[in-house]
Amino acid sequence: MFISFLDSSTRYLDIKLIKHKSEALTAFKEYKALKENNPNKIRIKEVFSDSAKEYIYSLKNYCLENGIIYSNTPPYL
Repeated sequence: MFISFLDSSTRYLDIKLIKHKSEALTAFKEYKALKENNPNKIRIKEVFSDSAKEYIYSLKNYCLENGIIYSNTPPYL
């Protein structure tokens, strides 16, 4: 199983292998730390995710706590 992160400005795609969907929040935190601690000082402003109920609650709360706009994509897009 994997989770992908797409930078909408550069269209650069990062893929992280995970064993369980419950690891999605941890993978996002690692991605966020990687992007925000680089020399370019990129700040994540908005997150889009599918409507997966397995991690939507924890990811949404994390985004709200860190000032990141959280949005769901419409189904079947």
